[in-house]
Amino acid sequence: MARMLRTAMLILLLAVTVFVLLIACANIANLLLARGVARRHEFSVRVALGASRWRLARLLLTESLLLAAGGAGVGLLLARWASDLLVRQLSTSTSTIVLDVRLDWRVLLFTMAVTIATALLFGVVPSFRASSADPIDAMREHGRGGAAERRLGLGQWLAVGQIALSLVLVATAGLLVRTFVSLVTRDLGFDREPVLIARLNIAHVAPDAKERPAMIERLTQAVRETPGVAAAAGSSLTPVSGRLSDMALELDNGRRVTTAPVAPFFVVVTPGWFDTFGTHIVTGRDFTARDTAGSAPVVIVNEKFVRTFLDGGSPLGRRLRNPAPFPGDSKDWSEVIGVVRDAAYRSVGSDPPSTVYFPMAQQPRGPAMMSLSARAANGAPMLLARSVAEAIGRVDRRIDITFTPLAQQLADSTSQERLMALLAGFFGALALLLAGLGLYGVMSYAVSRRSGEIAVRMALGAEAADVMRVVLGRVGFLVAVGLILGGGLSWWGMRYLAPLLYGLTPHDPATLIGAGVVLAVVGVVAGWLPARRAARIDPASALRDN
Repeated sequence: MARMLRTAMLILLLAVTVFVLLIACANIANLLLARGVARRHEFSVRVALGASRWRLARLLLTESLLLAAGGAGVGLLLARWASDLLVRQLSTSTSTIVLDVRLDWRVLLFTMAVTIATALLFGVVPSFRASSADPIDAMREHGRGGAAERRLGLGQWLAVGQIALSLVLVATAGLLVRTFVSLVTRDLGFDREPVLIARLNIAHVAPDAKERPAMIERLTQAVRETPGVAAAAGSSLTPVSGRLSDMALELDNGRRVTTAPVAPFFVVVTPGWFDTFGTHIVTGRDFTARDTAGSAPVVIVNEKFVRTFLDGGSPLGRRLRNPAPFPGDSKDWSEVIGVVRDAAYRSVGSDPPSTVYFPMAQQPRGPAMMSLSARAANGAPMLLARSVAEAIGRVDRRIDITFTPLAQQLADSTSQERLMALLAGFFGALALLLAGLGLYGVMSYAVSRRSGEIAVRMALGAEAADVMRVVLGRVGFLVAVGLILGGGLSWWGMRYLAPLLYGLTPHDPATLIGAGVVLAVVGVVAGWLPARRAARIDPASALRDN
């Protein structure tokens, strides 16, 4: 499963990068196309003076290569900075990622190859279109926008392509951001904030495993009496720690389960553990100091255990045991004395497992690595670190301690989702910016080429509102076509995002509609500026210039 997620993430990043590259190249192609059309008179003069078409095409290709090389150089500098930032985002409080992200010759060669390829691909068509005009026709078209405007159809289709690809990126960003929000706001079955987790290594302090349960009880009691601690408890595992321990199970009705993933997971805890994490006891009671090695064995189960193994029936009084315990562990039956809410253990996005809680005092052996969790009375768990360390030191100063706030442990669990949401949001915003600039460039150039026509219309009585309506109507048409194409592409491609989503379907209509609305707003803003400028054209001045 983890490998599939990593593969999906890499494919997504590659696809997003390619889409942004295509959008940027479409912008450059539009720029070169418009610039080539604007220079047709210059080219016609060059041809009339003896310049060959190949010479003109070579001139424009050289300009394209210089433009691409400059952009690639700036991009390499940004990539060097962004690589370090990306590695820092991958690191967590308990796992520091160290990667060598220095640019080597292979990266440079790849960058050069992409630069040359994009320059040739998106510079050839505008170059040859601009250099293929007949000198006489180009001279006749100088000062008029009609013929040139008709040749701008390629630029408008490039703008449509930008909008379509941008819709895919914005919809992708919307799905991943909403997934991250769903994870960080999900009800996990416990409180997220006010708990400080101390990870203790007591193997060298209590080498005899039989002595560890008593030591864990003393450590827990010492921390519980610390000022500022509202509740404290020890356990073999903590929520969202990424670690789970499963057990073979035999119920009093003869049902046996011995293999994962059906087998339940177990956690060994001290009294007060559920109060420490704010996990609600649905029915029955919590463990108490009376649940000792000399008393009857008891357990607490979660709601999913009841649904899975007890068919939703009354759990209190039922008995279970591990039919294949570790050597030295008890084979006695344990009675269910309580049911608690489901809680996440492996990760924030994983479903809560069927869980059995055992009292620490009734275990014949204690864990070498344990967690001691303290709930802060004032809501600031890290302020407890020093006093908790001193309390543990009073029991035994040789114990190794590692502190982690529960909130940080939860943040570490969603680090991949946070990174994907961050990258997708950045690329989505970049796509919106590029699409808006591309649409603005196309319409701005179209308005400038049609200034004479607009001036004639206004001289014949057309109002400013009529001019704006014509320009915005053209913008609306381009945006609508782009959204239709992008919607179809998004509907087809979003199914590949399914492994990365939580609480959403790949074809979530609200996300797709929201992305379309955002792009429509960007399109209207990008088209409104040229439309406003067109409506302010002075007919006399425009006709004089043309």
